[in-house]
Amino acid sequence: MKPVLSYLYLVAGFYTLIATLLFVFQRSLLYLPDTVSPDAATAISEFGIEPITLTTSDGLSLRSWWHPSHDPHSRPVVIVLHGNAGHAGYRFPKFAALMEAGFNVLFLEYRGYGGNPGNPTESGLKQDTAAAIRYLGDQGFPAVQVVLYGESLGCGLAIDQASNKRFAAVVLEAPYTSMADVAQDHYWFLPARWLTRDRFDSLSKIKQISAPLLILHGNKDQVINPKHGRRMFAAASEPKTAIFVPGAGHNNLYQSGVGARVIDFLQHLDKRSAD
Repeated sequence: MKPVLSYLYLVAGFYTLIATLLFVFQRSLLYLPDTVSPDAATAISEFGIEPITLTTSDGLSLRSWWHPSHDPHSRPVVIVLHGNAGHAGYRFPKFAALMEAGFNVLFLEYRGYGGNPGNPTESGLKQDTAAAIRYLGDQGFPAVQVVLYGESLGCGLAIDQASNKRFAAVVLEAPYTSMADVAQDHYWFLPARWLTRDRFDSLSKIKQISAPLLILHGNKDQVINPKHGRRMFAAASEPKTAIFVPGAGHNNLYQSGVGARVIDFLQHLDKRSAD
């Protein structure tokens, strides 16, 4: 009997150790920043993107990136809220067609990413997003002229803002019901849902979005299971559209022609607002 008890104690101890490590280091698993700033000369010469500085409510100065259209105030602004890895500069090529289509684009760079000060947390990134919206307001772009584009992690930030204020539109690429639910999907053998600190609860907020909504998700996404996108779409209010791309994963949606669908969605809204 004693050997059996010793084995059970060993297993229980190992399980507790794994759960403790997950809890302690969870932000290192969730946030994977490239801390080097994108090259400004390349951003300007190749994409027409210039650095700007945003100031957060807790006093941080964030270097972010701005692409103005030829007639900025006549077109919507798309705020790109990128995913958990890399930095904003990794997304410049991805959104090149959107910029070429004449849209203003603001690439928000989070705290702790791309050479910016601070450490990423849910509350911190929400302050960063609010700073970007406030900056645009100061430049003469009201929220009704702003499109929130959430990419993966950034979906939670877009939903949080759009659930409290009317925007021109919201685009969600690989959305999730909550980060706690995503953690539970990956660490199914642990009580990950209850250990998650930065929860980004999105399912409870999405119904409050009144702006036109577009959801994009790959049917083979192994990072954020497409069941999340389907639940979010079911819970969202009209008007809403969803595109679930057969065979696409988490990082290759734009290789399936989704970018053109996004531009078409936004141009349709742009024309309707001009009428």
